[in-house]
Amino acid sequence: MRYYLQLLSSTVADAKPAVILHFDNQRYLFNCSEGIQRFCNEYKVGLKKLKTMFVSRLNWDCIGGFPGMLLTLADAKVTSFDIYGPPNFMHFLASTRHFIYRASINVHPVELLSPSLNTTNFEPVFKDKSITVYSVFVYPKSLPVSSNKRKYSDGLPNTSFKKSIVEKMFPNMTLKTPQNGKPVDNCCHDDNSKIEVKAEFHSNRTVSLDTLPDLEFKQDTVAITYIVHGPKIVGKFKDKYVRSLGVKSGLDIGKLSRGQSITLSDGSFIDSAICREPGKSGSIFFVVDCPSVDYIENLVKDPSFDNYYDLPDRDNVSIIIHFLGSGVVENPVYKDWMKKFALTQHIIVAPETSAQTLICRKSTDLKFRLNEIDSSTFPIPHYTNENLYKLPTSFPKYSEIGKPLLTYIINPGPKLQKNECLESYIQPQIRLNADASVIPFIPPSLVPPKNGIPMTAIPLGTGGAIPSKYRNVSSTLLLLPRGTVVFDAGENTRGQILRHYGPEMGPRAIARIACIFISHLHADHHLGTISVIKEWVNSGGAGVLYVVCPRNFALFLREYAECEAFGFERVHVLLSETLQAKSGDLTGVSLDGLEALKQSLDLKHIATTRVDHCIDAFGVAIETNCGHKAVFSGDCRPTPALVDLGQNATLLIHEATLADDKQNEALEKKHTTISEALQIAREMKASNLLLTHFSQRYPKFPVVPDSLSSKGLNVAIAFDLSHIDVNTFGKFEAWVPVMKEMFKENEEDESDEELQ
Repeated sequence: MRYYLQLLSSTVADAKPAVILHFDNQRYLFNCSEGIQRFCNEYKVGLKKLKTMFVSRLNWDCIGGFPGMLLTLADAKVTSFDIYGPPNFMHFLASTRHFIYRASINVHPVELLSPSLNTTNFEPVFKDKSITVYSVFVYPKSLPVSSNKRKYSDGLPNTSFKKSIVEKMFPNMTLKTPQNGKPVDNCCHDDNSKIEVKAEFHSNRTVSLDTLPDLEFKQDTVAITYIVHGPKIVGKFKDKYVRSLGVKSGLDIGKLSRGQSITLSDGSFIDSAICREPGKSGSIFFVVDCPSVDYIENLVKDPSFDNYYDLPDRDNVSIIIHFLGSGVVENPVYKDWMKKFALTQHIIVAPETSAQTLICRKSTDLKFRLNEIDSSTFPIPHYTNENLYKLPTSFPKYSEIGKPLLTYIINPGPKLQKNECLESYIQPQIRLNADASVIPFIPPSLVPPKNGIPMTAIPLGTGGAIPSKYRNVSSTLLLLPRGTVVFDAGENTRGQILRHYGPEMGPRAIARIACIFISHLHADHHLGTISVIKEWVNSGGAGVLYVVCPRNFALFLREYAECEAFGFERVHVLLSETLQAKSGDLTGVSLDGLEALKQSLDLKHIATTRVDHCIDAFGVAIETNCGHKAVFSGDCRPTPALVDLGQNATLLIHEATLADDKQNEALEKKHTTISEALQIAREMKASNLLLTHFSQRYPKFPVVPDSLSSKGLNVAIAFDLSHIDVNTFGKFEAWVPVMKEMFKENEEDESDEELQ
């Protein structure tokens, strides 16, 4: 039986550490940060067989990619999924009820509450044919260890209620087909199905869904180490020996090979136990999560590890994966603890040991090609191929710095395999097609900025639905003279900002953010919000951070803040429902906090309007005191109210999900085609249009007409991490033919809509 561990990411801007255990018929995932799904898509890490996940901490760095991953697994026809997590995990899952609903998958969440393993009682939290898993709870020294003795949380009343909510979110049933003949599998897309499901939640309950029941444990800070026992390896069947005992019948040999004893015709009894060579006990590995030095003392003193120290047979503890926070790797107490596993392979993943190598390499290859057109508009992401940190000799002999795709073959083995590791990124050799070899000269000041003050858009994610090799999910920065606005914050928005600006300027750029606008509750538009807020707080963001969003997303932020202290106390929420303009008038809105938001960004007006997409989908228009006006559509069909609100916009950022030949699909899924977006901009009398949110079926370049711009309207096509100010839009008309030629050569079908 072949099985192996594979490290999916180190501690980089794009993702946090995760590891996957591969068997032929099953996968097990340990943690799932933002960016993991995109990583797996790019490197073809098979996920269709993923059925079980273990979470070490209730922290967004460990679970931020899970909601999106779960939706993708459901759409890939995975029908059942087990997930094991720390205290309050059920609360986290229930808090996502407004934007996660899949009728086709049955999710079995298990919330662990107390250590399952000690020196006298080896009781697993999970067991199947392949692995047996134990959990070791470790709390920081500054907090007392929980005295709760329950193994699981199912018996606690509030948790049981939340579990009933989660069961309704994933009922594993076929929904009724609505009148349009299409099955419904997402509550955000169909108001009636959402209301029906919510009504079921309220059945015989006095607790409103607007307020989940209180947590049993407030912001539990446990870090779980998982101890995993692999399957026992059966000894080789001794065929010659069996035949020497007089067994001739193939039927009898088959029985003995399957562990069934037999009696021969002469009355001889053959015990199946003597027919195989001695077996091998299952290999053992640990996934250790030590997020800070405050956890070290309780970790190294935990008696759960006593039975694993200094065993002579290396296979007993084959490998330990160390997920470490800052400062842990050089701590002498931690290194001494590692030495107690002297014959074990140690894989160390820490901020100090992780080079900021590029993991989204297909996207970067594309950027190098675009950079040939214009280096200021299409800059290269920041990265470092090498990390200067070297493991000193004070570490155990078998210690290795973890790199993405590092593989440890447990059986047959053990063997550390590095040939698939992500090594140094090599810049691609760029060869433009003959017809595109001469890039037209564009005067640098073709479109002078209004009043001399620029307005700049930085698309961070320009694809729809799921993150792909070439385009991340939705997010755009709008740089204004007094601050920055984030229009939607899809998964890994934070990482994209850090890649664009680099390790020194990135935190400053995030600290400059004054407002995040979330257009609607589809997961690909907001799952990066929490990590942006966390980074904003850690980077020294001043005052408060304003979040303009639909009511139910504000509810999610508030409820998740009960699980993790991510900075919600520094957030001022303004509801999109209350910022709605009347008949295109930006001036008629008054709301607590609104004037302070306008002052922080030097805005004259800000207002929202409902757009035609899903329930509670909004567009927004902002106008600065220096005379700029920016409009953002979110996802939608052409919406007259947005056209009215955006009249005479300096910049319209509008979705253009589908090519013109997909009109029926655009109507069905309530998206916009390229030509429809162009028409909206003309009706709005916008000066500049940025087309974005392209379907992942157009991986590199969307299907656009030869001429995009028209009199009075300049049109740009969004690429991830491009830098487009209002001076640049006029250049795209000349660049589009070059881009078409550039991406026509060797174009391949690289759609990422299906999991491998």
